Amino acid sequence: MTNIYVGNLLYATTEPELVEFFSQWGRVERATLVHDRETGRPRGFAFVEMPDAPDAAKAIAAAHGADLNGRPLTVNEARPRGSGGGGGGARPVQPARGAAEVQQSAGYGNRTQPSMTNPPPPPEDLPRDEPEASHPIPGVSDEPVRRSGGYTNHMQP
Repeated sequence: MTNIYVGNLLYATTEPELVEFFSQWGRVERATLVHDRETGRPRGFAFVEMPDAPDAAKAIAAAHGADLNGRPLTVNEARPRGSGGGGGGARPVQPARGAAEVQQSAGYGNRTQPSMTNPPPPPEDLPRDEPEASHPIPGVSDEPVRRSGGYTNHMQP
């Protein structure tokens, strides 16, 4: 059984019209229009099931771009729910990540653990405690304050 996606349908298209249209390439088991759950209105696409795979392949090739009720159809083999583009369904599968990447991405902000891909900075790049700078407010330093593993823009006395 081959399931065929049919898109760009006129909202007034009926299931019997789809069965009749696709029957020119072989036997059609069923045609199902998809309706909005909340409003009950058609969503402009349907699924057509054809039991014979070679007939379904011919139908897909011939019907893609063909005119039905004044609209060019988008026709291809239907993919399982959640593996396609568009709307809802499952999230796309992310490629596997190595242990160092998982360790590096654990947590939030700059709270990463040193690893081969994220080594600690060399000592000469670390902030130094220097005498109070020439900040216009006495007792306030221009140095960034280090908090929770990251640098902030806050000035602190």
